[in-house]
Amino acid sequence: MIEFVCWNFASNPVSQKSYTVIRNLLYALTNYRVRNTAADGTSKVFERKAGDVFWGEPITHKGENVGDTEVRALIVELKER
Repeated sequence: MIEFVCWNFASNPVSQKSYTVIRNLLYALTNYRVRNTAADGTSKVFERKAGDVFWGEPITHKGENVGDTEVRALIVELKER
């Protein structure tokens, strides 16, 4: 099964609560910088440009917009039946 999600994330200093994502394909609709912090406390900053495509494996993390622009992305989640 496939689920489509449109992700809008306001500009800095907004962050999210931890959540779990499943396998997904992300298509960036805007240029943005986001820091993802995993459940174990490790973090990584991602810079995406509009049009970038990214494959994501399942993970529990928290996202934080660390840029000056709104984060907008289309996410296709691949759910098992």
